[in-house]
Amino acid sequence: MGALSAQSGTTHPLGSDAGGGGGRVRGEFSGAGLAGGGAGRGEAYQALFQRLYERVLEEVPLIVADGCGSVRPAAAIVYPQAQLQPCLRHWLKNLEGLLQKHTWLHKRHLRRDFWWIYEADSVQQAERWALHFCRRWARSEPGFVHAFWEGFEASVTFLKGGLQTWSYRLKTTNLAEGFFRNLRRFLGRFPGFLSPQHCDRALGLYLLGAEMN
Repeated sequence: MGALSAQSGTTHPLGSDAGGGGGRVRGEFSGAGLAGGGAGRGEAYQALFQRLYERVLEEVPLIVADGCGSVRPAAAIVYPQAQLQPCLRHWLKNLEGLLQKHTWLHKRHLRRDFWWIYEADSVQQAERWALHFCRRWARSEPGFVHAFWEGFEASVTFLKGGLQTWSYRLKTTNLAEGFFRNLRRFLGRFPGFLSPQHCDRALGLYLLGAEMN
């Protein structure tokens, strides 16, 4: 399932990923559908977004997702104003499938140049660095560079006006995935929950500890 990265107030960035896991919200929402595909996954995301909207997240300016495929139609219904940002780490992994050369050193240099682009402070700066990246790698990795440039505009959504507040953390869903791995590990200490209120108290204890750390 995906992840949530919240700031103070009622405006939050939202990250999601289509991994497995069957967590529940108040014992009513099952994330199992997110591991499926097609319409089933889209319906599961819509149900998840609707639950988040009803509970606390009335406004979400940015959604970070792996591929955005099943997330896009669900977000259009519940959060029509949200912009979608593809997870850069997952995107890079897909792009690397187009590489012609697979040596460790070759990948290391390419990854270094790739990630440097997303240290930019603005879309304009990122575009200049991206063009330099394309010129440098076009001859040795034409397939990679072509696919990269086609997806570049969507990849810098997090740099657009009003979203820079979270730009240092919302390039990828990996932080979200780590949060949920740790959450599942924490909740695994409990043999079960007596009621939705009991579950809420356990979750609150985890969030309080995370905030203190």
